[in-house]
Amino acid sequence: MVDFEITPNRPDCLAMVGMAREASATFKKPFTYPDTDIKDENGKGETKDYVSVDIKNPESCKRYVARIVTDVKVEQSPWWLQKRLMYAGMRPINNIVDVTNFVMLEYGQPIHAFDINSVEGRRIVVDTAEDGEKFTTLDGTERTLDDKMLMIHDAEKSIAVAGVMGGLNSEIENDTRTIIVESANFLGNSVRTTAKRLGLRTEASSRYEKGIDPNLCRDAADRVCYLIELIGAGTVVGGRVDVYPTPEEPRTVRGRVSRINKVLGIEISREQMVSYFESLEMQVAGNGDDMYVTPPTVRQDIEMEEDLIEEVARLYGYDKLPVTIPKGNNEASQSYERDVKDLARDTMCALGANEIQTYSFVSPKGVDNIRIDEDSWERAFVRILNPLGEDTSVMRTVLTPAMLEVMGRNYSRNREAVRAFEIGNTFMVNLLDEKELPTESDAMSIGFYGDGEDFFTLKGAIVEMLGKLGIHDL
Repeated sequence: MVDFEITPNRPDCLAMVGMAREASATFKKPFTYPDTDIKDENGKGETKDYVSVDIKNPESCKRYVARIVTDVKVEQSPWWLQKRLMYAGMRPINNIVDVTNFVMLEYGQPIHAFDINSVEGRRIVVDTAEDGEKFTTLDGTERTLDDKMLMIHDAEKSIAVAGVMGGLNSEIENDTRTIIVESANFLGNSVRTTAKRLGLRTEASSRYEKGIDPNLCRDAADRVCYLIELIGAGTVVGGRVDVYPTPEEPRTVRGRVSRINKVLGIEISREQMVSYFESLEMQVAGNGDDMYVTPPTVRQDIEMEEDLIEEVARLYGYDKLPVTIPKGNNEASQSYERDVKDLARDTMCALGANEIQTYSFVSPKGVDNIRIDEDSWERAFVRILNPLGEDTSVMRTVLTPAMLEVMGRNYSRNREAVRAFEIGNTFMVNLLDEKELPTESDAMSIGFYGDGEDFFTLKGAIVEMLGKLGIHDL
């Protein structure tokens, strides 16, 4: 078994087809797409005779493909299908739902199926919800909607939260005989906002949030119908309703052979680079130093020359790239303030102290431990708008409470002696105008305890450190 961590810029790899495409390029092995060739479309009439689709919000729904399956037999899925879903961490439900989930795992394109008898007027309308509308999702929970949430409606009511979850009022039942297969593309920001407001994140929404290629919709819908036919779960009706207001076109990105080699510190030929791109199903045009690379629309992360450089680097092999020192035009320099901090730090380390680093987020009760007056400026805290808890709800104004906490923790763990120091930032609200940015200052805290440590050893360390900084005769 191989585990992958997919970065947010590669939603195409949240699917078996995407991973197979990558494996094919990496290992230089052929790759065959899943079969979508439906053998018998024997259902009566055409899909357009059964359902119509109207997209009211084309900015949030780029494409909507609908297909019809009749003579549906809702039953348990074949074992091979159930087993593959369970391996992917999904629970088998019934043959229709299992097929839609399986295709989502294959293509990365979420699919939903409606019982056509639950769709009033046989109309699919993509539009926003009414503010305050109540809607019960497939998990049986009633949810309150607002007018920013994209919904799937029929002629009278809402039947699904677009890109998130279907409604209980149109789910597939044991007596369902005709279904509408939905394969749609919803805007990632719209789905993300809706899922967050509803507190409902699903396998479908997690894919839509990152962006899905709208050109997947048709193939995914055909694949669902192919599998339903394959397992004998229904009869596919010919044709489809495909509403695609603004088709997604491939973008072409210019890359230069010389710059790719320069950035990566290697010398490989144009032909080798072209072979890398073509193995990823990218088309390459141009001649000489210029390459005009057109990736498939599923690769939405390819936007500039730097993206092409990354593709060459990973297929060439990061482990093969030479290790070199970065080149710079200017001699490195450091600020005076940094020099002072470094000198203070080096001096304390030479005196046997360890440097510590504590959180800038603290509890407002911390200053009580050092007996700060109620009206003191040390209580003028900058408060965090979304704190994780009371103990991290304000920004520190002094470092001393954190030093005491560190010393106490070490003492409770039987550390016989500790010398520690911290150089860090403190924060205080602007007392003249609280709307202005807070004041941020550097501060230093030193703490000693142990046998032989007293006021005078601490004083001696401070005098020595300040002497190194040129401050004498205290």
